[in-house]
Amino acid sequence: HGRKLIEVSHSTQKQIDSLIKADLALTAMLAEDKVEGATDQLAVIRQAAKALSDAKEDAIKPLAEQVAKTSPQKAEDLAVARNALKTLSEPVIKLAQLAPPTKAVAPAVYQVYCPHIKASWLQPGEKIANPYFGNEMLGCGKVTQKIQPAQGHEH
Repeated sequence: HGRKLIEVSHSTQKQIDSLIKADLALTAMLAEDKVEGATDQLAVIRQAAKALSDAKEDAIKPLAEQVAKTSPQKAEDLAVARNALKTLSEPVIKLAQLAPPTKAVAPAVYQVYCPHIKASWLQPGEKIANPYFGNEMLGCGKVTQKIQPAQGHEH
């Protein structure tokens, strides 16, 4: 992929790490058919996205705004949480491609696509864990991209 990574400031990187970490946690929960704690992860995602919508890096702003706008206040059941993830994943993946999280979040992040839902998600390993179906069809999906971690800003 000839996608150009952008240089980001230390504070922007921290927010990206926070956002992707919460996104991965939410995805892992939903893959296990759990919804407790989903609202908390969504709050972290929304907070980081709000901070990023003021980022100095212009390319990040519209994606952050889209994440902040589409993230619901709360996810009281699996259907709501899964729908939220589906809407969020598109801008979150674009953000990760543009400015990946550091190794502190994951050694690499994998983008996986589910043909049934026609949606993608991010996960920290190659073993498919489908957050849209959970136990019903956990292994459904295929890795479409491996996103290497950001260099620098190691905490």
